[in-house]
Amino acid sequence: MLRTCVLAATAALALLGATPASAVYPEKPITLIVPYSPGGASDQAARSLAAATAAKLGPNQLVVVNKDGAGGIIGATEVYKAKPDGYTLLLARVGTHTTVPALRSVPYDPLNWAILGMLETNPVTCAVGKDSAYKTYQDLINAIKATPEKITYSSAGPGTILHLGAIILLEKAGFTDPQKAAIHIPYKGGGPAALAAVKGEVDFVCQSYNEMSAHVKSGALRALIVLGDDKLTDFPDVPTSKELGIPGMEIAIGWSGLLGPPKMDPEAVKFWVNLLSEVKEDKAWQDTVRRLGSVPAIWPPEQTKTFMQTALDKMKKIATDLGIKL
Repeated sequence: MLRTCVLAATAALALLGATPASAVYPEKPITLIVPYSPGGASDQAARSLAAATAAKLGPNQLVVVNKDGAGGIIGATEVYKAKPDGYTLLLARVGTHTTVPALRSVPYDPLNWAILGMLETNPVTCAVGKDSAYKTYQDLINAIKATPEKITYSSAGPGTILHLGAIILLEKAGFTDPQKAAIHIPYKGGGPAALAAVKGEVDFVCQSYNEMSAHVKSGALRALIVLGDDKLTDFPDVPTSKELGIPGMEIAIGWSGLLGPPKMDPEAVKFWVNLLSEVKEDKAWQDTVRRLGSVPAIWPPEQTKTFMQTALDKMKKIATDLGIKL
């Protein structure tokens, strides 16, 4: 009897030793790659998300790493090719998944990702420095007409929504060659692009409002127009393109989403979809996003993918119609 019990116990121990405990995601810190420079819309969105998820993740924090270059392609490609274990994620932007893929070939499929959800949207605003002679949007357009190929504007880089937003706006203003009507000067990120207008290095900037809100609030920049239909909560007197009778500018909207590599571990996907649904209800996170000039917009994966597909299709058509290439 004793021998039987010993054998049974030994067998049980052997079985336990042969069956490893299932890993519980996450077991280590998670890298969130921002494919643009610090200080811009993507960087702000990533750091807001990291702060909102800190309590839930505990020691396995979301570590934000900026890897800018090539209009976001470098950082996006690194995540696309990363091991799909859920420990490398991308703070996706309209540039990496809409504008740049609409203009050129990229080393990843813009829709073949583990789409975890949308995070926020960003109204795009065109502004000038506080000492600029241009007091209204029409003043700026009149100046461009009077001195073609002389007025300059900054952006976060070629092919970004900020670059294309300005081109589309100029096309709507009646310029036959909107790519040459004003001179585009690219910077390494939205923060530096906005600062260029503050310093007077360029005449104007069309930028995600959250990347210039501090400058507008301080008076260093003067907002002239909001691209799209929705007014700025902080500055309701700034007209929208819709109010000025300029149709079709709703395509020029910034956004941030959370993506993982293709075929990402299903358990990790499920973990993030659930966690984002919790963040969505977090008032502190909502307040932070709004304070930074963005609109909280956590959407489920299916809605996010539909939005991304529609935006990409529309931007491809605009690029073809206007002959825009990179």
